[in-house]
Amino acid sequence: MMLLLIFIFCFIFQKGSLPSFRSTIKSIPRFLCYTGFKFSKEEAMGIFDFFKKQPEHEEAEEVFYEEYEDEAEAEEAAADYEEAPGWEAISTEFARIYNNRKPVDHIEAIVKWRSGGPDPLDGVDVYDAGDVWHLVSYGLSELYEKVSQDTDYSGYGFEFTLRLKKGDYQPNDEFINIVTIFQDFARRTFETGEVYQPFEYIYTGQMLGFDSEQASALTGFITVPDPEAQVLETAHGLVEFVELVGVTDAELQQIMEGQLTVQALYAQLGSDVTDYERESLV
Repeated sequence: MMLLLIFIFCFIFQKGSLPSFRSTIKSIPRFLCYTGFKFSKEEAMGIFDFFKKQPEHEEAEEVFYEEYEDEAEAEEAAADYEEAPGWEAISTEFARIYNNRKPVDHIEAIVKWRSGGPDPLDGVDVYDAGDVWHLVSYGLSELYEKVSQDTDYSGYGFEFTLRLKKGDYQPNDEFINIVTIFQDFARRTFETGEVYQPFEYIYTGQMLGFDSEQASALTGFITVPDPEAQVLETAHGLVEFVELVGVTDAELQQIMEGQLTVQALYAQLGSDVTDYERESLV
């Protein structure tokens, strides 16, 4: 059941088709996919709600990854022999931003997608940016060799970032939580070809906060250009950094009803920081 929900997970999104890796996005009517059954607003439960409500989830995850043990061992053996110009381009950009300071954490995929595993992203770096944690993904662009025929873009042409305000929570718990969200959204791209671009919104049907304790009013996201990370011209093509910014259900409802644009909400927020403690603006 858990795996089924991962593969059928979908959300309201301005989307486009992708014949190879990336194509020009065209606006189409927003849609809501309930995978064959409808929820009322009160009954709707996001994919993140589902996982957080499962007390046996950690044990189930261990069982889930057992089938990938051989792939993991082979991947570790080959890791020292790989060149990663795409990875180096991203890490070099963040070294520029943070004056060559190293990330404070790196969350690596247990078994990577390219090795037959379930995780599209190879990993996520976490930087200490003063009052916030700055996370950046590795894996939506081409980190190693060039695979796609598109010479303009590296892979899907983007990576995720997110700035999380520091607060009264266990940082490691929230890092894993955000990485799980990154992986879920990246999996959507790998399976459907849909790419994320700035000034879109992501509504998942999430009714509780997407923080690990489900205590926040933030239930979904808007996307914006990362204000510090520059668009990269890598050996494999362009890479843009698309930042996720946490927003409330009420804010998302106004966007979906046409009463508010993503750009207008971003201007009202006055910040790209995801703050678990902030209240809704509407």
